Amino acid sequence: MKTLLVAGVVALLLSTSVAIAQSASLQSRPGAPAGSTYQTPAGAQVGTAGGNGVQTAISPGGGTSIVQSNGNGTSTLTSPGGSINSTPTPR
Repeated sequence: MKTLLVAGVVALLLSTSVAIAQSASLQSRPGAPAGSTYQTPAGAQVGTAGGNGVQTAISPGGGTSIVQSNGNGTSTLTSPGGSINSTPTPR
């Protein structure tokens, strides 16, 4: 019984520390300011407001993408159709 209790506490502590680490990594990646233009193979997309390094971007045709800052000067844009593009993060 004691072994099961100890194993449960260890699992809880590990999952909590992983969640805290993931939260901290998202907060340390600021995205580009709203209104920034991302150049993609499909054309330019304009970023909107977001938080924790995640924004949305709108293309001139009205399509949208999710934009996540990679923290290294690039951002990843993911469209609803599943296409993924990496582009320099506007400053």
